[in-house]
Amino acid sequence: MPIPKLEQPPQKLLPFYILPPIHWYILAIKEGGFRVNGDELFAKQSLRSRYLIAGPNSIQTLSIPIQHEHRGLSLHQAHIDYTQSWVKNHKQAWQTAYGKSPFFEYYDYKFWKIFDSFPATIGELSKEITTLLHANLGLHSLPVEWVHTPQNIQDFQSNWGFQKAYEQTIRSLTIPSYSQVFEQKHGFRSGVSIIDLLFNKGPMAIEYFAHFNQQPNMRKRNRDS
Repeated sequence: MPIPKLEQPPQKLLPFYILPPIHWYILAIKEGGFRVNGDELFAKQSLRSRYLIAGPNSIQTLSIPIQHEHRGLSLHQAHIDYTQSWVKNHKQAWQTAYGKSPFFEYYDYKFWKIFDSFPATIGELSKEITTLLHANLGLHSLPVEWVHTPQNIQDFQSNWGFQKAYEQTIRSLTIPSYSQVFEQKHGFRSGVSIIDLLFNKGPMAIEYFAHFNQQPNMRKRNRDS
């Protein structure tokens, strides 16, 4: 199905993240689906190609490098730089942060399979990760829609206050705590990637999300995913 062209920005459009933070998912679940801006431009030092994990000493930022000549393109055109050893580094960081979490070994290899297949672009990698996360977080019944924005993406983001409106919305969300690996040392840390919830809650993530869900038919996690 072709991605629909929009004459004006949709009211419930989400920004693009490679591994979204938990509040991104909560907002989408409250709205009954995921409508993602598929035309965002790659921006250096943003969570479009970075994500946060709850490491043993601090919140750690992990970055996926983009080939220099593709910076400034949309995230579905920006090619990943595999000459750098980021895949190995990310695997090691995940192991250090989540190796002792209850469900890490149930899911880690599924992500490694995606990383080791070397998706060409950030957009391609994100779609594969999104499919995996939805299957294992129990979000099967919530639609994912990648939409095109108006032709001039820069004007869209600035004139319509797209990012500002999103940030104002998420500041109003309350993120319920759950058990984390290093919680006794640091307390609950809410600003991290959704993988933190998956590795710590596993199939019980669907129960965590149930408080926000407005869709009565959201199904349980498919154990075969």
